[in-house]
Amino acid sequence: MATVERLAGPGPLRAWALAARPLTLPAAVAPVCVGTALAVADAPPRWDVIAACFAVALLLQIAANF
Repeated sequence: MATVERLAGPGPLRAWALAARPLTLPAAVAPVCVGTALAVADAPPRWDVIAACFAVALLLQIAANF
């Protein structure tokens, strides 16, 4: 028999997290990892730029999932 909790569905934070489709996030950061590896092989890493690229890639992927 189903419980009331199961019928109510996930909470708002869990629903948001599920809607972001976390399994697709590695596909967003893979090109950034490759680009970072190529850039670091050529010059010293700029950690601020690398962090910004990762953030933008993740946020764009999450936004595309909504």
